[in-house]
Amino acid sequence: MWHLIRNTYKKREYKIRLSASILATKGLLNGVLSFRGHDESETSLYKGHFLDLLKLFGVINEEIGKVILSNAPKNNQMTAPLIQKEIWMFLKRNKWLLRYVDKFGFVKERFVGLVHVMETTALSLKKAIHELFANYNLSLSRIRDQGYDGASNMSGELNGLKASILK
Repeated sequence: MWHLIRNTYKKREYKIRLSASILATKGLLNGVLSFRGHDESETSLYKGHFLDLLKLFGVINEEIGKVILSNAPKNNQMTAPLIQKEIWMFLKRNKWLLRYVDKFGFVKERFVGLVHVMETTALSLKKAIHELFANYNLSLSRIRDQGYDGASNMSGELNGLKASILK
């Protein structure tokens, strides 16, 4: 029984670390900010935006602070440059990105969210997009264009997500 409790606790810690790293990455992507500083050693005054954001998360939220950075296992801190890049690449490939024109006529791109879906059918994806838009008080009827990676369930002319949204 103790083993199960310990595994559950370790998984929870891992999810908190991963969530904090994803949030930091989202924030840096939205702000078009660099991730790393020139010196990320313990004695450095400026370690970079990624590590500074994680540290701030830990200060703001005690639960996060207990499991990130130096409080995490050395082999599972999720702060290595390779991990940062993998999270960035994942978000780049799997994000809902909204491109719009602001009231001054400037084209803007903003990361809206990351949504977990149980199925990748066009219908379930449309439902997820609709719910995401509803959270921001946006309407699918105002969409002027859609871009996808070419997967048939996304861009299919007759039954894909794009066709479903256009209808």
